[in-house]
Amino acid sequence: MVGSDDDVYPKILAAAPIHPSLPGLSLSAISLALSPAVAMRSMCSCWAPRAPRDPLAEEAFEDMTESACPFCAPQDDRLFHRGRLIFGLWDQFPVSPGHALIIPRRHVGSWFAATDEERGAMIAGVAEARAAIEQIHQPDGYNLGVNIGHAAGQTISHLHLHVIPRYHGDVTQPRGGVRHVIPEKADYVGMVREAQAVPYAALAASTPPEVPSPSTVRPPHWQALVRVTMIRCYHIS
Repeated sequence: MVGSDDDVYPKILAAAPIHPSLPGLSLSAISLALSPAVAMRSMCSCWAPRAPRDPLAEEAFEDMTESACPFCAPQDDRLFHRGRLIFGLWDQFPVSPGHALIIPRRHVGSWFAATDEERGAMIAGVAEARAAIEQIHQPDGYNLGVNIGHAAGQTISHLHLHVIPRYHGDVTQPRGGVRHVIPEKADYVGMVREAQAVPYAALAASTPPEVPSPSTVRPPHWQALVRVTMIRCYHIS
């Protein structure tokens, strides 16, 4: 066929200077390499997709070098646990008595940049932190937390997991726990009550005179609650 590869590429091969071939490489293999289709297939087979960019990991890592990082060379008197991948450190500015940190030995800025093995070691380290805390204190509960990125409040760009003991009465209203990072969203029960109160208030305002007054308007689940109460009273009696 006119213009086919069989006619064109042998002419190009004949006109082009041929360098000494590598041992074991035939001339036919060299001629195939001149084909654009073959070359493209070779390029595609060598191409590898780039790993997706993680801006949180980059942000945390670029902000601080190992030489300036307070977690890369912690003081011995603050350490309560030493592991192969992690260590446990008493927080220098504790939120509550016994506030501890679980930190990877490797200088890594983000939870998402840590390896699976490092993350697993950090989770296992929470038990070590609890044991160390309860040798000194008697907490009534715990908060666990990791700050990732400036927007989430991370100030030291070396990954660390907070283990914060909690005590009855340490705050006026503990409901919501870690939700207090955004204070107005912490009391979600109150938010639900307010949201439910709006339709009931509207219903009460539109109640005609012959319908019970707004104070006696009951939510849809009232009868179910009454039945449960009656059943419980029956069993008690």
